[in-house]
Amino acid sequence: MKQPGLRERKRLRTQRAIREAALTLFTEQGYEDTTVEQIAELAEVATATFFRYFPGKADVVLNFQDALLPALWEAVVRRPAEESDFLAIKNAVKQVWLVEFDTGLTARLAKIIALSPPLRRLSHDIGRGWAIGVAKALAVRRGDDRPPEAFALRARVALAVFSHAVGVWIADDCASDLGDVIEEQYADFNNIFNDL
Repeated sequence: MKQPGLRERKRLRTQRAIREAALTLFTEQGYEDTTVEQIAELAEVATATFFRYFPGKADVVLNFQDALLPALWEAVVRRPAEESDFLAIKNAVKQVWLVEFDTGLTARLAKIIALSPPLRRLSHDIGRGWAIGVAKALAVRRGDDRPPEAFALRARVALAVFSHAVGVWIADDCASDLGDVIEEQYADFNNIFNDL
Protein backbone atom coordinates (compact mmCIF):
# COMPACT_ATOMS: atom_id res chain seq x y z
CA MET A 1 0.00 0.00 0.00
CA LYS A 2 1.34 3.40 -0.97
CA GLN A 3 2.18 5.74 1.89
CA PRO A 4 0.44 9.13 1.87
CA GLY A 5 2.52 12.02 0.59
CA LEU A 6 3.78 14.92 2.67
CA ARG A 7 0.73 17.10 1.93
CA GLU A 8 -1.70 14.35 2.92
CA ARG A 9 0.23 13.57 6.12
CA LYS A 10 0.17 17.26 7.05
CA ARG A 11 -3.56 17.43 6.32
CA LEU A 12 -4.22 14.40 8.54
CA ARG A 13 -2.02 15.80 11.34
CA THR A 14 -3.88 19.11 11.24
CA GLN A 15 -7.26 17.39 11.25
CA ARG A 16 -6.23 15.22 14.23
CA ALA A 17 -4.91 18.28 16.09
CA ILE A 18 -8.19 20.14 15.57
CA ARG A 19 -10.25 17.12 16.62
CA GLU A 20 -8.11 16.49 19.71
CA ALA A 21 -8.28 20.17 20.73
CA ALA A 22 -12.05 20.20 20.30
CA LEU A 23 -12.59 16.98 22.24
CA THR A 24 -10.33 18.19 25.04
CA LEU A 25 -12.24 21.47 25.33
CA PHE A 26 -15.66 19.81 25.02
CA THR A 27 -14.70 17.43 27.83
CA GLU A 28 -13.28 20.17 30.07
CA GLN A 29 -15.82 22.96 29.58
CA GLY A 30 -18.72 21.44 27.64
CA TYR A 31 -19.72 21.59 23.99
CA GLU A 32 -21.96 24.63 24.33
CA ASP A 33 -19.33 26.68 26.19
CA THR A 34 -16.57 26.00 23.67
CA THR A 35 -16.02 28.30 20.70
CA VAL A 36 -14.42 27.54 17.37
CA GLU A 37 -11.86 30.23 18.18
CA GLN A 38 -10.85 28.38 21.36
CA ILE A 39 -10.51 25.13 19.42
CA ALA A 40 -8.39 26.80 16.75
CA GLU A 41 -6.18 28.43 19.37
CA LEU A 42 -5.57 25.16 21.24
CA ALA A 43 -4.89 23.35 17.94
CA GLU A 44 -2.54 26.19 16.94
CA VAL A 45 -4.33 26.87 13.67
CA ALA A 46 -6.23 29.82 12.28
CA THR A 47 -10.01 29.86 12.64
CA ALA A 48 -10.25 29.75 8.84
CA THR A 49 -8.18 26.55 8.90
CA PHE A 50 -10.69 24.99 11.31
CA PHE A 51 -13.45 25.66 8.78
CA ARG A 52 -11.44 24.09 5.96
CA TYR A 53 -11.56 20.82 7.90
CA PHE A 54 -14.96 20.99 9.60
CA PRO A 55 -18.09 22.97 8.60
CA GLY A 56 -18.85 23.63 12.29
CA LYS A 57 -17.94 22.45 15.75
CA ALA A 58 -20.69 19.80 15.80
CA ASP A 59 -19.04 18.13 12.81
CA VAL A 60 -15.91 17.45 14.86
CA VAL A 61 -18.04 15.13 17.00
CA LEU A 62 -20.64 13.85 14.56
CA ASN A 63 -19.01 13.52 11.15
CA PHE A 64 -17.77 10.02 11.97
CA GLN A 65 -21.38 8.80 12.15
CA ASP A 66 -22.10 9.96 8.61
CA ALA A 67 -18.80 8.53 7.43
CA LEU A 68 -19.69 5.05 8.72
CA LEU A 69 -23.08 4.76 6.97
CA PRO A 70 -21.75 3.62 3.55
CA ALA A 71 -19.64 0.92 5.24
CA LEU A 72 -22.63 -0.17 7.33
CA TRP A 73 -24.87 -0.30 4.24
CA GLU A 74 -22.30 -2.47 2.46
CA ALA A 75 -21.85 -4.73 5.49
CA VAL A 76 -25.61 -5.32 5.81
CA VAL A 77 -25.94 -6.14 2.10
CA ARG A 78 -23.04 -8.62 2.29
CA ARG A 79 -24.24 -10.55 5.36
CA PRO A 80 -25.04 -14.24 4.67
CA ALA A 81 -28.55 -14.89 3.38
CA GLU A 82 -29.24 -17.42 6.15
CA GLU A 83 -28.96 -14.69 8.81
CA SER A 84 -32.18 -13.03 9.87
CA ASP A 85 -32.42 -9.31 9.15
CA PHE A 86 -31.99 -8.56 12.85
CA LEU A 87 -28.88 -10.74 13.13
CA ALA A 88 -27.49 -9.30 9.89
CA ILE A 89 -27.84 -5.76 11.25
CA LYS A 90 -26.27 -6.70 14.59
CA ASN A 91 -23.31 -8.39 12.92
CA ALA A 92 -22.88 -5.59 10.40
CA VAL A 93 -22.92 -2.96 13.15
CA LYS A 94 -20.31 -4.90 15.12
CA GLN A 95 -18.19 -5.36 12.01
CA VAL A 96 -18.24 -1.69 11.06
CA TRP A 97 -18.27 -0.10 14.50
CA LEU A 98 -15.80 -2.35 16.27
CA VAL A 99 -13.43 -3.26 13.45
CA GLU A 100 -13.32 0.02 11.55
CA PHE A 101 -13.57 2.39 14.49
CA ASP A 102 -11.54 3.29 17.57
CA THR A 103 -13.55 2.34 20.68
CA GLY A 104 -11.57 4.78 22.85
CA LEU A 105 -12.59 7.62 20.57
CA THR A 106 -16.14 6.26 20.50
CA ALA A 107 -16.26 6.48 24.30
CA ARG A 108 -15.05 10.08 24.31
CA LEU A 109 -17.47 11.12 21.59
CA ALA A 110 -20.41 9.31 23.18
CA LYS A 111 -19.80 11.00 26.54
CA ILE A 112 -19.61 14.43 24.89
CA ILE A 113 -22.83 13.77 22.95
CA ALA A 114 -24.61 12.47 26.07
CA LEU A 115 -23.87 15.71 27.96
CA SER A 116 -25.00 18.07 25.19
CA PRO A 117 -28.69 18.49 24.25
CA PRO A 118 -27.87 20.04 20.83
CA LEU A 119 -25.49 17.18 19.98
CA ARG A 120 -28.02 14.60 21.18
CA ARG A 121 -30.64 16.08 18.82
CA LEU A 122 -28.22 16.13 15.89
CA SER A 123 -27.08 12.59 16.69
CA HIS A 124 -30.72 11.48 16.79
CA ASP A 125 -31.27 12.98 13.33
CA ILE A 126 -28.22 11.13 12.03
CA GLY A 127 -29.60 7.95 13.60
CA ARG A 128 -32.81 8.38 11.62
CA GLY A 129 -30.68 8.60 8.49
CA TRP A 130 -28.91 5.39 9.52
CA ALA A 131 -32.29 3.64 9.92
CA ILE A 132 -33.32 4.68 6.41
CA GLY A 133 -29.96 3.57 5.02
CA VAL A 134 -30.12 0.22 6.80
CA ALA A 135 -33.73 -0.32 5.65
CA LYS A 136 -32.58 0.25 2.05
CA ALA A 137 -29.70 -2.18 2.59
CA LEU A 138 -32.13 -4.83 3.86
CA ALA A 139 -34.24 -4.44 0.73
CA VAL A 140 -31.15 -4.84 -1.47
CA ARG A 141 -29.93 -7.78 0.61
CA ARG A 142 -33.22 -9.59 0.11
CA GLY A 143 -33.58 -8.58 -3.53
CA ASP A 144 -36.93 -7.11 -2.54
CA ASP A 145 -38.31 -4.26 -4.61
CA ARG A 146 -40.65 -3.01 -1.91
CA PRO A 147 -39.90 0.50 -0.66
CA PRO A 148 -37.45 0.82 2.26
CA GLU A 149 -40.35 1.68 4.58
CA ALA A 150 -41.23 -2.03 4.48
CA PHE A 151 -37.97 -2.68 6.35
CA ALA A 152 -37.85 0.47 8.46
CA LEU A 153 -39.24 -1.03 11.68
CA ARG A 154 -36.70 -3.85 11.87
CA ALA A 155 -33.88 -1.42 11.00
CA ARG A 156 -34.98 1.05 13.68
CA VAL A 157 -35.38 -1.64 16.34
CA ALA A 158 -32.02 -3.26 15.63
CA LEU A 159 -30.26 0.12 15.66
CA ALA A 160 -32.11 1.12 18.85
CA VAL A 161 -30.74 -1.99 20.57
CA PHE A 162 -27.25 -1.01 19.40
CA SER A 163 -27.74 2.55 20.68
CA HIS A 164 -28.97 1.17 24.00
CA ALA A 165 -25.89 -1.08 24.21
CA VAL A 166 -23.61 1.92 23.73
CA GLY A 167 -25.55 3.71 26.49
CA VAL A 168 -25.08 0.74 28.85
CA TRP A 169 -21.38 0.69 27.98
CA ILE A 170 -21.04 4.42 28.72
CA ALA A 171 -22.97 4.07 32.01
CA ASP A 172 -20.40 1.43 32.99
CA ASP A 173 -17.64 4.00 32.29
CA CYS A 174 -16.69 2.08 29.14
CA ALA A 175 -15.04 -0.52 31.39
CA SER A 176 -16.48 -3.55 29.58
CA ASP A 177 -15.72 -4.79 26.11
CA LEU A 178 -18.17 -2.96 23.82
CA GLY A 179 -18.57 -6.04 21.62
CA ASP A 180 -19.63 -8.10 24.64
CA VAL A 181 -22.10 -5.44 25.74
CA ILE A 182 -23.61 -5.34 22.24
CA GLU A 183 -24.00 -9.14 22.27
CA GLU A 184 -25.60 -9.06 25.75
CA GLN A 185 -28.09 -6.35 24.81
CA TYR A 186 -29.11 -8.04 21.56
CA ALA A 187 -29.53 -11.34 23.48
CA ASP A 188 -31.64 -9.53 26.09
CA PHE A 189 -33.83 -8.04 23.37
CA ASN A 190 -34.17 -11.48 21.78
CA ASN A 191 -35.36 -12.87 25.13
CA ILE A 192 -37.86 -10.04 25.52
CA PHE A 193 -39.11 -10.57 21.97
CA ASN A 194 -39.50 -14.32 22.57
CA ASP A 195 -41.58 -13.56 25.69
CA LEU A 196 -44.19 -11.66 23.65
